[in-house]
Amino acid sequence: GTSVAWVRRWPGYVGGPGTSVAWVRRWPGCADGSGASVAQGTQVAENFRNGRSSSIDLAMGHVIAFASPKGGVGKSTVAVATAAEFLARGRRVLLVDADPQRSAYAWSEAARAAGMPAPTTVAMGATMHQPGELDTLVGQFDVVLIDAPPSQAEILRSAILAADIAILPATPSGFDLWALADAIDVVRRAGAIKSQFQAAILVNRRDPRSKLDANVRGSLGEAGLPVLETMLSNLVAYRESVLMGQGPSTYAPDSKAGREVSSLVDEFEGLIENQESVRAIA
Repeated sequence: GTSVAWVRRWPGYVGGPGTSVAWVRRWPGCADGSGASVAQGTQVAENFRNGRSSSIDLAMGHVIAFASPKGGVGKSTVAVATAAEFLARGRRVLLVDADPQRSAYAWSEAARAAGMPAPTTVAMGATMHQPGELDTLVGQFDVVLIDAPPSQAEILRSAILAADIAILPATPSGFDLWALADAIDVVRRAGAIKSQFQAAILVNRRDPRSKLDANVRGSLGEAGLPVLETMLSNLVAYRESVLMGQGPSTYAPDSKAGREVSSLVDEFEGLIENQESVRAIA
């Protein structure tokens, strides 16, 4: 039911931080009926007022794959938390659920059922990196997030090859460090054929009280990839927000988990901005 007339009443439209009818028409669902609502519009407007909008103008879709050969590292939770925060920043988000468990897809459905902003969500498999697959959708979105499965090597490989940025979540565990070897091999091969490809390790489910956690950044850094500055803690807000069809930064923005996710997406936007600079130079 949204319309340009409704948008003109949207808080922040007049004199807002760079908003315009042209920009709002690009907002998911504004003109094409794909599920936008007054509640979603109010949430985006509130985010602008709170300074959570992004200053980065994404010229084309950027694909971020969350990939790990080991299960239990919280990959799907990170993917949906990231999706929720990008949506809160007014981004057009495509969530690709490549995991047969379809956890990301279930979260997206829960978000819609709760009347919360939800990304466009599709299921893809081991051919997503091939021409005529994911590449046909990327240009319609600002950010594409892939939730890759841990135990299916071909799909994991396809997700990494389809990505501009590969994020490898890992818990502070020696087992995770050893398990990263296979994914890092695929990452290096992707980097060899994609000039602007980036990859990094994300420390997830950390326990600051643990002695093992104290040196986790250095240990994971020995794998040969940079480790993101933001580390995510093992907090109940991550699990609660998923059940509510949200992410921690929208469910409990002032919580430690909410601040962590916001910081993480700031880092992602920094990586994206770096790619935009390279494209501009080219």
